Amino acid sequence: MPPSNERWTGWLHALWGRPAGLTWLEAGDARPVLVGHGGDRMLYLPANGLDVALAATAHAGAHWRFGGAPQPRRGLKPVQQALFEVLEDARVEALALREMPGLRALWLPFHADPDAPAGNGFEALLARLSRVLLDPAWDDPHPWVVKARMAFDPSLPVREVASRLGNDIGQMRLPFNAPTWRMHAAYRDDGSCLWEPEAQAPDSDLELAADASPPEGTPADAVPEPASPPVLYPEWDERIARYRRDWCHVFSSTAPSAAVRLQPVPPGDRRRLARALRSLRGGAPRPAGRASWGDEFHPMALLDARLQMRAGQTPDNHIYRRRIAVPQPLAVQLLLDASASTADRCNDGRPLLAHMRDAALACAAAFEELGHRSALAAFASRTRHRVDWQQLKQWDEAAAAPAVLARAAGLRSGGSTRLGAAVRHAVAQVLSRKCCRAWTAARDPSCCCSATAKPMTSMRPTRPTCGATCAAPSRRRRRPASPCAASPCCGIAARSRACCRACWRPDAAALPTMGA
Repeated sequence: MPPSNERWTGWLHALWGRPAGLTWLEAGDARPVLVGHGGDRMLYLPANGLDVALAATAHAGAHWRFGGAPQPRRGLKPVQQALFEVLEDARVEALALREMPGLRALWLPFHADPDAPAGNGFEALLARLSRVLLDPAWDDPHPWVVKARMAFDPSLPVREVASRLGNDIGQMRLPFNAPTWRMHAAYRDDGSCLWEPEAQAPDSDLELAADASPPEGTPADAVPEPASPPVLYPEWDERIARYRRDWCHVFSSTAPSAAVRLQPVPPGDRRRLARALRSLRGGAPRPAGRASWGDEFHPMALLDARLQMRAGQTPDNHIYRRRIAVPQPLAVQLLLDASASTADRCNDGRPLLAHMRDAALACAAAFEELGHRSALAAFASRTRHRVDWQQLKQWDEAAAAPAVLARAAGLRSGGSTRLGAAVRHAVAQVLSRKCCRAWTAARDPSCCCSATAKPMTSMRPTRPTCGATCAAPSRRRRRPASPCAASPCCGIAARSRACCRACWRPDAAALPTMGA
């Protein structure tokens, strides 16, 4: 078991005089992770043994003491990025050894162990270079390692040296698999602290909005500033196996409209898609009554049949019950990835985003045909501090509405994909809807099922839920029709008290007397 965090943070503070937090990782094979360059520093340390912990904490303190600002990945190939990490680790360690030469005894055993790579591949050359830069008494005969050792200067930045040495590796045609590469010395961190946050780096090899060709008549830097305050969401960090709280900033807005409107979905396509989606049901299968065949036995029917047999009567053969799916209206949130990769042209010459947009509108129209509600939104990320959420279709809008088609026509590709924040925001949007459950809300915005109504906490789906549907018959004793007067509902007479709480409150003195 590792010692307490207080002892390890005290060890860091004693070495470099800089406070830092420490958290132990559950995965023993994970790499140390350094977070923060200012006053808020954190070291995520795997429990790999006392030697690894001592060397890793000393190495982390050297980074915080002598390390520079995070570097952008742009302009460096994966080979050059790996070289930069090795050279920067060697640089901060060399500066630390000038003040505390005894630290070499903590770090050198991880480079000089018998399992250290000794081949001529690029990963082996990185391990050999790490050792010669840490141990001046060690000689490596490889020409590239000798050249790198002569070019290395701890007092100078290493980005330019990494770029030149990487070009030499490219001329040597040495293969390199960047996703699977791990530094041989187990105490060294994963290198993420050396680079700008991932939110500021490209999520893929595709060009970002700044590099993609903008729409005609639109400046390249015409990215509208968000008008609404952001909503913060956590994000899972795979390196430290933890959520980062309030990490992503999602800005919601209504998508701008274009002068050219799209054509509605053809009725034939809408009906064909509706038939394909007809199997989607909102309710779980429920047991029905007695039947002569079914999926399971009916317990009470079996008991009655046994009693009839004991009484000398012919038992009823309706001893089964079936499970039937009770169709209920669904609320479906459709998401469109509007990142820069969707600007790629398909075989027909149209961008991928256009095909995705048409498919989403067709799905929304099909859901509308089946009686389900849907909303459509597009998302794109321009760093974790700027995840744009553009609403193309609201819940109470028709898929063929001119405003919806105009917004869809104005959608443009740009930014990168940050799916986690978009999905969390979509779930929050659905869960925060102030609409009665299991019934399709009226399109009249004055209905009590609008966003101002309180959600029902206990309601059977077979009961009407708001003034828009409370003209349906109730299973209770029939009452003469009387309007819901407690709130400006839809003006439809009610035959039941099973309205939204915004329409009916038992303790409201202003309610009209319900007749017998």
